[in-house]
Amino acid sequence: MLEQAQRMNEVAVSSGRMVLVQGPFSPLPWIDEMFDKVLLVNVVYFFDSDGRDMSEVYRVLRSGGRTVIYVTSRETMTKWPFAGPETHKLYDRNELLDFLVDAGFQPSDVAIEDVRLPFGIKGLLATAVKSCCAPGSERSLHRICAISK
Repeated sequence: MLEQAQRMNEVAVSSGRMVLVQGPFSPLPWIDEMFDKVLLVNVVYFFDSDGRDMSEVYRVLRSGGRTVIYVTSRETMTKWPFAGPETHKLYDRNELLDFLVDAGFQPSDVAIEDVRLPFGIKGLLATAVKSCCAPGSERSLHRICAISK
């Protein structure tokens, strides 16, 4: 997957605008408040059950920074035989909100939209902004793409 991402983003990687990293998700190897944006697509199903992984996203996100998360909804995932509780944490709208609030985001800074995809797939698109009044906030303009194993 890392090689595919490098090929698809060759210009951004070679110009230094993007760095691709593969490894364990928690703890993330970056300082607090390093990133403006974090994109998580189809990965939070695999985050640890005690919330450390999402708390790490919150930690490395700068004050005022944004994370966008896509998950296929519980309603759809329960129909798929490969997505059982032994391999995937499933989310409905309320569970996704609780997941983000437990990581440190304020409920008022989280928006969750229903997404309808082809073949009857229903998903959730969450956008969460790290409150500007978070303790120890520092502004940084680094951007990076992390790929978890």
